[in-house]
Amino acid sequence: YAYRLFDYALAYESALDAAAALARCGDTVRRGRALNYCFITCIETGDLVRALEHSTRALALAEAGGDPLQRATLLHNQAVVFEMIAHHDAALACLEQSARLHDGLPDGAPGAFFARVNAAGIHLTLSEAAADPAQAEAHRAAAADVLPPLRQDAAPAALQTWLSIQARLGNLDAAREAALICVAKARRNRSSERYRTYAMLALADYHLARGRADRGVMCLRNAVHKLRAARNQSH
Repeated sequence: YAYRLFDYALAYESALDAAAALARCGDTVRRGRALNYCFITCIETGDLVRALEHSTRALALAEAGGDPLQRATLLHNQAVVFEMIAHHDAALACLEQSARLHDGLPDGAPGAFFARVNAAGIHLTLSEAAADPAQAEAHRAAAADVLPPLRQDAAPAALQTWLSIQARLGNLDAAREAALICVAKARRNRSSERYRTYAMLALADYHLARGRADRGVMCLRNAVHKLRAARNQSH
């Protein structure tokens, strides 16, 4: 709950205490989940060294406990760190493993969606940064190929990233559909700053793609205000 409210200090402290308590009682599965919360709060507050330490420990627990869902989640989060430090090949490899693990789980479709959306985003970023036109086109084609169909049950960050990719690819009707879902989720979860922030980021991407810089900047300012208040560094 603290994480959803962007209260990173409380979220990290609670997850760390939980991990210690679960270690004492030998609950490996839930200890790994607690360490994952430590991991993602460190990512979003910019402490990448500590994030990787928590990730390594949690991955070892997930592998020892035979927990494919936890492994899939941790591999995805580890990919985020690799992307932030521009280790794109390592990030893509983690996302591919994560998506495959999610594919084998009964309720894994939203997780597989998120992993493939992030992989498409990396390909599009590489396309936009490439100096060689052929390489740029190859990555752009890979982004369009990897990007899965829209899911309404996806996480807010996954929806916002999916919208951003579609907007950058010029698919504005698809981007608009995702924007409507993001806004609806924010309205249904009024107590969650996370939903509202991702809705603002999604609307900014949509308006900027339509050439409405005034509306895009207004949405970005709103999102930046929320992110700064939370001391979120990852965005």
